[in-house]
Amino acid sequence: MIFLFVVLQLPTQIKTAGETKRILGALEGIEWESGSVTLEQKKDVFFENVLLLLDTIQINSNLDAFLNVILLVSILRIIQCTSMHPRLALLTGTLARAADDLWHTAILIVMIMVSFAGIATWRFGNQYTDFGSFEKSMQTEFRLMFGEFLLYWGESRELQAFVVLYYMVMFLLILNFLLAVIVEAYLKVRRYNEEIEYENEFFHDLSFSIVAYFHGKRRGWPSQVLLGHSCSKLSGKLSLGYKDLFHMGLFRCQKDIEDFLSFYSVLSCLEPPVVDSSGLTTDAQLEPESKKIVKEISEMLQLKKPKLKDVARDAELRRIGSEAHLGALGLGQSFSLHRLNLLRTGSKGGSHGQCGAWGGG
Repeated sequence: MIFLFVVLQLPTQIKTAGETKRILGALEGIEWESGSVTLEQKKDVFFENVLLLLDTIQINSNLDAFLNVILLVSILRIIQCTSMHPRLALLTGTLARAADDLWHTAILIVMIMVSFAGIATWRFGNQYTDFGSFEKSMQTEFRLMFGEFLLYWGESRELQAFVVLYYMVMFLLILNFLLAVIVEAYLKVRRYNEEIEYENEFFHDLSFSIVAYFHGKRRGWPSQVLLGHSCSKLSGKLSLGYKDLFHMGLFRCQKDIEDFLSFYSVLSCLEPPVVDSSGLTTDAQLEPESKKIVKEISEMLQLKKPKLKDVARDAELRRIGSEAHLGALGLGQSFSLHRLNLLRTGSKGGSHGQCGAWGGG
């Protein structure tokens, strides 16, 4: 936007410079000492060029104001662009999380300042210029809110009471409430950044994204939007492999799929989750919300995740049961059944010790 503005206004600025030079030359060329030109003609030429010069100055002033607005918007755009990376999104993330509280705090601040400004204008407006009008009172209160002190505040008891009360309400209470709201939102953003696993240091992620872009262009990988849309159609899967990418039909050949998996395998956040015997991921990989849901479902169904000791004991029971069923000798059959009974009753005998070795105690 700034570049476009400069390109469009460059011819105008060049023309304005030439016009200004012509006007100043016309003012210098007025022959004030000449008697051949009447005074009225000299005054007409002078004021005509002065008006043209003032118009030129006003046009340039308006253009500068418009350019100032463009620069401010560009700064806001730069700040907004920092939300693209979690580590840089501290400012935008904090403002987004605290937007509702900040809005209501702003309403409270305006109400209190308007009330104090009305009182100050009514009571002290005829004595002090800082409270001479409602607008000046608001400006004075704004300076007081950020620590400025009135040098003459001790001249009257009423002014002392007014200043002390204003400081207690605005400086000691409201500003601390505002700071608490911002700090709470900032801590939420920091906590979120600590929990996510898919981001690294900013320049590391930036360089990796650039390399991935050019590598994907050279290899003909599908776009991120198309690949993400295809992955969203796969339900009930915790990870994607070679077969899944192959069946999508987005890659040109099998070699491209191998290069794609090899390139992104260096990211630890893309490691496939480990699934235990109960069909759940490990606790370290479960999100807190998922843990809570699994716990609530287990409590409702009165289920409990099997421990390794229980799994080993069940395996031993099945093995001993098969021995008892296939044993041809009576002694061997009774011995196997005895071990089976020991395992069922949880005896401290030799069979339980063997099972304990299987199940880790």
